[in-house]
Amino acid sequence: MERQRRNDMRWDIGTGVLATLYAMGLHRFQRAAPHLHQRWLWAEVVGGVVLVVGMAAVAARCGEVPSWRAYERLVARLFVAAGIPIVAWQMFWRDR
Repeated sequence: MERQRRNDMRWDIGTGVLATLYAMGLHRFQRAAPHLHQRWLWAEVVGGVVLVVGMAAVAARCGEVPSWRAYERLVARLFVAAGIPIVAWQMFWRDR
């Protein structure tokens, strides 16, 4: 149980770090091409979803997920872990 909790935390933190890098990239894109930013908003959302689902798929392929129930919890946690830096970017840095 403790080992599973550490593995879960590793995936949560890894996803949060990748989402932070993704938010930084989005910020640079918005600053470099503000006129294109609104037209490509859908791609930002798709990119975030692919990041989360991709991390969950890698975790499952590595044998880190013992059951479907654990996989569903992992996906929900990863959406939260990825959402925190994206929401922080939206709220605090997007218009700077």
